[in-house]
Amino acid sequence: SREFFELMPYLRFKNTRFYFGLTYIYNTTPEYFGRGIYQFGGDKFFPIDANSLITPFVSYDFKLTKIHKFTGTNSFSAGIKFGSPTSSGLSILLNYFAGQNVHGQYYDLKEKFTSIGINLDI
Repeated sequence: SREFFELMPYLRFKNTRFYFGLTYIYNTTPEYFGRGIYQFGGDKFFPIDANSLITPFVSYDFKLTKIHKFTGTNSFSAGIKFGSPTSSGLSILLNYFAGQNVHGQYYDLKEKFTSIGINLDI
């Protein structure tokens, strides 16, 4: 169980976005979880032309968390967005994940997997 506050500012330059963030956990069970999660990443869109509704992209995300000791989690994605980079749209992507399990009850398990996903930008 965790209650937290999260701050995730970003910078956008043309078709590239970089972000960094901090999650401060003010209440957690078990208590040996670290109080901070540090995160950074970015994504890059490759518009085919100014009027195209199909936009390829790549992205990377890194999280540093403490459960007994600090460990990193990496996530790489590549896909196609149906819509412009800054508008609403639907994305189909291939993702590679390596790091701590994202489900709370399995926090102590390390995983590596590849998945296919769909993302809806509203």
